[in-house]
Amino acid sequence: MSRWGRFYSGGEVVWELQPFSDSGYRLDAAVVNYRVGLELDGWQFHGKTLSGFKEDRKKQLLFCRRGWLLFRISNDQVRNSLDDVIEAVEEAMSFQVRREVQLYQLPKGWSRIVENKEPTPGQ
Repeated sequence: MSRWGRFYSGGEVVWELQPFSDSGYRLDAAVVNYRVGLELDGWQFHGKTLSGFKEDRKKQLLFCRRGWLLFRISNDQVRNSLDDVIEAVEEAMSFQVRREVQLYQLPKGWSRIVENKEPTPGQ
């Protein structure tokens, strides 16, 4: 957040993004104009059941199909390797086309993309 700023304050990052109206999936955080999503995956929630594992793979596939890069980050990585995570996200952003998006806020503080504009020429 400190690197890219909050989306609603003119930055790039939005928390709790539900980008697709035809899916209930949401991201923990996203650098939304670059279609880069971040999922903070703890083993307690995401690794205990086969059905949870399968649902995570289904979610990953949907986001990839729609042009998103998804980073699955552990709590340990946030605590002990945050610089490496930030560097990986920045590197991935350099390969993505920046798109200006508009969001609206949903209940519970979530957001959804309401309009994708065409990429700016030369970007």
